[in-house]
Amino acid sequence: GDFPLGLSLSPSKKSLIVVNSGYYHQTLNIVNVADQVVKQTLTIRKSWMGAAWGSFEDYFFVTAGNDNKVYRYGFQKDSAWFLNSIKLAEEAPAAYISPTGISINSEGDKIYTVSRIAPALYKLDAFSNTIEKVLEFPTPLYSCVLDEERKFVYVSEWGNEKVTVVQSDDLSRVKEIAVGNHPS
Repeated sequence: GDFPLGLSLSPSKKSLIVVNSGYYHQTLNIVNVADQVVKQTLTIRKSWMGAAWGSFEDYFFVTAGNDNKVYRYGFQKDSAWFLNSIKLAEEAPAAYISPTGISINSEGDKIYTVSRIAPALYKLDAFSNTIEKVLEFPTPLYSCVLDEERKFVYVSEWGNEKVTVVQSDDLSRVKEIAVGNHPS
């Protein structure tokens, strides 16, 4: 693919999503890990790095770059298909949000994603395809990692040399961890 930015290994470790976020032609590759073969290539309108599997591997989510959405795909037997999307804002050029990194909880009902251009952490409801809560940040964000056990989301502040720890329930800030340039 053109400019592979994101990878996500399925919970069973049998399938891999490769998010290709090139300038002209953006795609998703579905790779069978055991065979080391690309089983399917899907054209995607927009993408930017983020991909996360549901715990039962029957669907996955991909961040949709300047389409300002999170796309949901169904998945079965090395094959994926578009199901629906969660809208974060109007598509560019009306708005520029650009969701990047993404995490999903083990129940598959809560999605956390961060945005790069209009920096924010979003808590989404995967069942109703709605935004539950938004926490704004002063500088561009790159990714987020959910720690379900501790109920934290770790947010990499790409433009601010730190990782911010946020409560996963109410998106309140807990603390900041100083790191080097461009934490990703």
